[in-house]
Amino acid sequence: MPVMASSPLTDTPRLRVAQVDYRPGADGRGDVDVTLEYGGRRWTGTGRGLMTREGDLRMAADATLAAVTAATDDTFRPVLGGIKALRAFDSWLVIVSVEVDDAGRHLRLLGAEAAEDGNLVKGSVLAVLDGLNRVVERHLP
Repeated sequence: MPVMASSPLTDTPRLRVAQVDYRPGADGRGDVDVTLEYGGRRWTGTGRGLMTREGDLRMAADATLAAVTAATDDTFRPVLGGIKALRAFDSWLVIVSVEVDDAGRHLRLLGAEAAEDGNLVKGSVLAVLDGLNRVVERHLP
C-alpha cells in the first residue's frame, strides 16, 4: 500500500520523503521501500523483516537509513540504535535512536514522530529523518 508523507515546512533544504511502500508477504515477512528526495534527485532504500509491530518499525527504519546512506554516496552511514512505539495521549509516538560517526565524533541522535493516523511505518520513517536531518545535510551532494 503506497503511503505519501512529507516533512514539516522548513527554510533549510532537507531530505524529504517522496514515497513509502509497505508490502506484506504471505509468509509473515514483509518489505518496506522508502524513497527520499533532495535537490531534484531521489534515492530508495529497502527494509525486510517480520510483520509485527516491532518488525514494521524496524523495516521502515532500515529502509530509511539505507536511502539516507545512498543519498550521501555512502559517506554517511547511520546505524539504528533502537526504535520504539509508545501509546501516549490517545495516539502513537515513534521514538528512534540512531548512531553515526560524523566529523570524528560518535553521535547518538534521537528522533520522534507522532503517528496520529496510526500508521507506524510512516511514523518510523519520519522519526528517523527527524533525528538525522540536522546532521546529514552536511553530507548531501
